[in-house]
Amino acid sequence: YADPEGPTIERAMNANGGMSGRIHRIGAVGVAVAGLVLVSLACSVESTPSGAIATIDRCEPRAFPFRDGRNAPEVTHIGLEVQDTGIVVVATVIDAQGSENLRDVPQRIGVFPDDGCLGTPVNIENDLAESGVEETFGPIVPSTDELYARIAAAPFDWPVRVRFLDIDGNVTEGNARAWLIR
Repeated sequence: YADPEGPTIERAMNANGGMSGRIHRIGAVGVAVAGLVLVSLACSVESTPSGAIATIDRCEPRAFPFRDGRNAPEVTHIGLEVQDTGIVVVATVIDAQGSENLRDVPQRIGVFPDDGCLGTPVNIENDLAESGVEETFGPIVPSTDELYARIAAAPFDWPVRVRFLDIDGNVTEGNARAWLIR
């Protein structure tokens, strides 16, 4: 028997006891279940309290220590100290050319308004007095601000964006997770 339209699974199943109806029902149910699974996965990936994607870190944080070039300032530590009056940034930066390369050069640290790095960081600028010495910036967020409560409630770190520059124009910048100091 030669079928002019060619063999199909449906014709083969109909020829073998009418299984085609069951396959269509299973196929429709399977597609519906697969759709529900995909929707639930998509929702669970996007559903975190801060709005961040759970499986992808939008912050793309750099691990300490980090720097952007042999002569650029090296960021060895960033912390956020939770004080009664506000959040104070604590930073340690090393410059290979010494402290004089960092003095009187504005440095910037920004605290993200969201744990998922969404929104524009709240920035503070200051210069560094010494290379390799822990220095403070701030307070950057007053205790009366809603952001203070979010940072203070975080378990152990919070995202920041940093930009450290030396007098020669060497720059280190990027996102990092600042440790919380209580």
